[in-house]
Amino acid sequence: MGLIAQNGLFVIFFLVALTTVESASNDCDLGNGNQLINITLNDDKFSYLNVWDLNNHTALKTHSSCLWNISSMLGDTLIHASRVVFDPKDQVNVLCFRDNANFSLYSALGSIEPGLISTGTCNTVQVSFKLNPESNLNRTWEVIFYSNPSFVSLTKDNGLLSFPLNQKASSPQNHFSLNPSSDYSDRKVALNFLQLPKSFSFELDGETYNQSKPPAKIYFPSAQSLTFTLKNLTPTEIIRIHFWLVTADCSGDVSLKINEAKPIATPNEDIRKQQMITTVKCAQHFTTGVDGQFQLMIDPNLNGLANPSDTVNFYNDQGAIQLGLNNPSLLYFKTIDNVLAGNSFLVIYDSPYSSKPNPTFKAPIMKAISSKDVTQFYVSNKTMVSIPKSDTKIVHIIYPSDMNTRKRVLVNFGNVNIATGQFSIKIYNSESDSGVLIATLGQYDRLPSVIASNTPFMRVVFEGKIPDLNVTYLLIDSQQCCQHLSTFDSTFEVRGGQSNCSWYIPVSNPNISKYTVVNPTFIELPEGKQLDVITYFTKNGSTKVNSIKGPMKKSFYPDLFLDGENTYEFKIDSSNLKEEDLHVLFAHKTSYLKEIVPLNSLQKVSSLTSNNYPGYYPMGLEQTFTFNEPGKNVFITVEDVSLGDGHSLKLMSQNLNVESFTGKANLTNVHDYFITNQFFITFNTKSFDLPSLSDSGFHINVQYPGIARNYTLVNGRSEIKFNSTEKSLTNPINIWRITEGEMQSPYSNQILHINVTLLEGLDKTKAKLFIYDSISLRSHDIHFANGSINGTIGHFIGSIKSAMIVYDYSESLKTKSDFSINIVVTSESCSNTKNYTTKCHTTDRCITDPMICNGINDCGDFTDEMYCGDHPRPSPPTPTPAPTGGVPTLLVIFLLMPMSAAFGILGYIYLPNIINRWGRGRYSEFRDLSEVS
Repeated sequence: MGLIAQNGLFVIFFLVALTTVESASNDCDLGNGNQLINITLNDDKFSYLNVWDLNNHTALKTHSSCLWNISSMLGDTLIHASRVVFDPKDQVNVLCFRDNANFSLYSALGSIEPGLISTGTCNTVQVSFKLNPESNLNRTWEVIFYSNPSFVSLTKDNGLLSFPLNQKASSPQNHFSLNPSSDYSDRKVALNFLQLPKSFSFELDGETYNQSKPPAKIYFPSAQSLTFTLKNLTPTEIIRIHFWLVTADCSGDVSLKINEAKPIATPNEDIRKQQMITTVKCAQHFTTGVDGQFQLMIDPNLNGLANPSDTVNFYNDQGAIQLGLNNPSLLYFKTIDNVLAGNSFLVIYDSPYSSKPNPTFKAPIMKAISSKDVTQFYVSNKTMVSIPKSDTKIVHIIYPSDMNTRKRVLVNFGNVNIATGQFSIKIYNSESDSGVLIATLGQYDRLPSVIASNTPFMRVVFEGKIPDLNVTYLLIDSQQCCQHLSTFDSTFEVRGGQSNCSWYIPVSNPNISKYTVVNPTFIELPEGKQLDVITYFTKNGSTKVNSIKGPMKKSFYPDLFLDGENTYEFKIDSSNLKEEDLHVLFAHKTSYLKEIVPLNSLQKVSSLTSNNYPGYYPMGLEQTFTFNEPGKNVFITVEDVSLGDGHSLKLMSQNLNVESFTGKANLTNVHDYFITNQFFITFNTKSFDLPSLSDSGFHINVQYPGIARNYTLVNGRSEIKFNSTEKSLTNPINIWRITEGEMQSPYSNQILHINVTLLEGLDKTKAKLFIYDSISLRSHDIHFANGSINGTIGHFIGSIKSAMIVYDYSESLKTKSDFSINIVVTSESCSNTKNYTTKCHTTDRCITDPMICNGINDCGDFTDEMYCGDHPRPSPPTPTPAPTGGVPTLLVIFLLMPMSAAFGILGYIYLPNIINRWGRGRYSEFRDLSEVS
């Protein structure tokens, strides 16, 4: 009763603020206020409960509630929460009114998992939500009300579904069916039961299932639809399923005996053409005996799948994809043995229509094989396995208990001594041998302590005369893990407080280098600590340990060129130290760390940095960032460059001369770059004079705006025009630059007048306009232009001969279809203004009228604040040269004058600088572009 009273009270207060709206479309428009919508259902099978302006965060400050009052005399009804993504502080309620009483069907804070809420028989059902007005989360609301629950229409080709989501004290007696919508008339429903309650009973297609007789994990019906009748469920538990809508004529169950094989079902192109079907989704549930697993066999001569965009996904009975196949990956998978661990798989062949199907296509084959020697482990934290002495083949397949985890799996052998050449251990970073072979062990007289995968999956194959082994599998958070493999981790960094850290470097690829190149960038070890470097010699199988002992603190070591035929392991334990007491940083240079990184405009913004920025980067590194997309605009801002001796950073493009940066670059006069189509950025830290000092590296921001253009003043004038017909949906941000001509120097005796005319005000179009009195959008060089916009007209004044303008209309696309901006820029000499203003004393910037005596210190040296009033502005004083000999003048004055006068002079000299540092001025308003990107 407490819950009923609480929800009833919520509804009473909720109704007070609502505006009653009769809506045939069932729409709640938050832009028009809080809404109450009365709906009377007759024979409609289902109705969508739509919401408008759900992500209008301005409107949500005052309008954040919707309530649907649904009257139905049709008996049982059903609510399908297809997709509800809400803020954790948002309130959702579903109430049932029956016989002058109400009770809660569902009440929660935050998102609703996809599922069904059974209402039972109600005279009225109320669905309501109250949003948190302080949240800027982009929410999603997809809810369908079924007045006839015997026909639930599935409008997506696959998804998650939970039922019932009710929170009543007793389970509902509910009968409903799942059916493909009219868009999928050629499909039928297939289910994967992901979770069943401890106690349950339901009827599915006339067959009763319960905890003693559970349904198959993957279930195909005999007809197109599925009919459920829920009989008995634990009140607080629900059923979770993953459903697919699959093509009926090529889907079903396939049972194989050991060594039996059958091809995967693929689209029949003749039937596709006859029935005019665009996409075919064939699904087969392959099963074998409890001791079986599957091998996927692909014809080595196969040159492609049936159609160019086809994909084949192999799902285990827990709903996780164990293997995915498409045309790009076919070349790899057809050359190896693909073993799928598990005796039940759902194989879905998804084939969009193509006018040119592959005439030589042969379907891959699923073969059932024995899994006698294959053991699967589901690891949540730590699993220990004892392997007795044997002469056989043993396979361990490691899965995380949580398939969505971001952890990585480690295998720990404990540095055990073994007989060389008696057996082998192969370790893959996947549950199948189609993954990357990350280590081959057994050829040395000891096993390494730890091998780390870069995924939460691992396949370990023991083969030969296996000794007694104790193996431990652990799942470690990727951010906290200090056990590394150089295949995935090119740097090894350890600080005090981390335990049993290790770094394993396998044999180098002889096609790349005959050396293993390691750079000990930094080593700080306290007394009593040591770094062990273990060498595994390939030629004779022996091992050797070299120790670097503390105390020591050194940096900028030259590269170590180690024999590439051997394997290496670095080990250190700093668990009983403070973080600042120990610091080790090594870098492994595969191919001398020559690295090529392609960039993609879909990223909107790319942040390019050197390795370990803003810390010491590994030396010997060559990084190249490439971009090649015809017709794309690119805008590049160099934020920071601090390089060691002999190291260089180069920017090259088709429409730009080579720009080079070395040392600690002074970026004050470096403008941003407008580029189209193609560019390269190369960072080279090779030096013939090793050790060359490393530094903090570089930071470059790359944006891909819809429009990026440079405008040059012609006869002191230029004009920018933009309207909604030019909008770029790929990235609705424009960046314009105004310059007087060649960018040899950004400054001159020029003032820019920037006049802005808008079709509608920024408050209506939701657009953002930023005008910078700067040559760059570099965060520490941004200077906002003086001025403002009043309605649709604005005027800004710039103090240099260049200006940067950023126009962000991403929100305008959601609310407006017609918007425009017109900008006219003119220039004049800064010596001809009405107040006879001149330039700043220590910076080459004009002093404009708005800068004079505004208390902001735009010049940075208080030149614009020194002479105020109506009198003509004198030229800045010329500094008096310091005396070349004798007693300093200031010293004499201090010796002769009273102490109070001395303090007065000190205040005169230093007070402006103190004010500047504490300042409220524009130079303290440095911002990055996160507010406009």
